[in-house]
Amino acid sequence: MAIIVIGSGIIIGNYIANAGKNMETEPSLSVSTLKVANPLSITNPSCNEDNTDCCDNSGWYYCEPNLCFSTEGACWNWKNNKDISCDLDETRCCVNQYSVYDFTVHKCCSINNPYNNHNGGCLAVYQTVSDNYFTRNSECILNEEKCEGFDYFNCLEESQWLYKWNNQGNVIGKCEYECSIDAQCTNGICENNQCVPIIPECSTNSDCPVDKEIDKVCDGNNLMSKILTNDCLAGKCYDSFKFNLIESCKNGCIDGKCKGSFPTIIIFIVMVLIIGGIIYFYKR
Repeated sequence: MAIIVIGSGIIIGNYIANAGKNMETEPSLSVSTLKVANPLSITNPSCNEDNTDCCDNSGWYYCEPNLCFSTEGACWNWKNNKDISCDLDETRCCVNQYSVYDFTVHKCCSINNPYNNHNGGCLAVYQTVSDNYFTRNSECILNEEKCEGFDYFNCLEESQWLYKWNNQGNVIGKCEYECSIDAQCTNGICENNQCVPIIPECSTNSDCPVDKEIDKVCDGNNLMSKILTNDCLAGKCYDSFKFNLIESCKNGCIDGKCKGSFPTIIIFIVMVLIIGGIIYFYKR
């Protein structure tokens, strides 16, 4: 492989490497080739002797302390997107500033398939083992659901690959929240945001309390019995009053009783007194 030094830059194969900016004209050289050629120490003497700080087969390049340049560009340029494309200590960054760095396996995935499955694959579907900026800063997984009391939360995409909980409040049919008013219950009533079925109190009149006389009253000269009665309507017992005739009073009715007739003996005594008074009057 030819190495040609031009000014402050070098030509490596079909690549032009310049201080801070590289142009790629065909697929990049293998990392092992870079290590053998050791070109960067020529351009950037601050790199260590064998240039291992700059060349690695893991798909990323060291950024500090030597600011090494690769055929893909200076990795400190990628620090403009360091949260996504660099390691936590910013010493290693993905070759592409739009790639996503996995903090556990130190591999990079494209932004279109950011989830590293730790088995050599990058996927667009969430992977539980994936450890990157998006998995660390997302609150949930897309379409995931949860409840806090009666409040319903679903997981929505806040921005690309970042997911946050969205509180939708009380949603009928979610989080055991069934109702706020009786009309929302098909068969029953709403109690504590739950539809409680109504258990019928009765199906026939015989299921209700038996009739009971509670008083006697007068209706004109009629003595009536006031009766508390119960009827089954729509599964519930409803009470009401009815009046039954006991008797028609010959001498009238008062205070729930028939007036009594004078006893014969009293009538006889009265008659005797009247007659006696008349005889006494004439004898005088």
